[in-house]
Amino acid sequence: MLDAFIIERIRQQRHGQESAREPLRVEIPLRPEPEEPSPSASDQPEPPARGVVVIDDTI
Repeated sequence: MLDAFIIERIRQQRHGQESAREPLRVEIPLRPEPEEPSPSASDQPEPPARGVVVIDDTI
């Protein structure tokens, strides 16, 4: 079992570490304005891209 002195010292160290931490800051980037389609583009929408997905369930 730890002595009260050691427990108090551990608490002081933890408190000192917590106060020294810098708070996190998250910067939210501004959304760019959507680009307008060029007038030379055809009026028909592009077909969606299709592909193959392999699912391995042997794990």
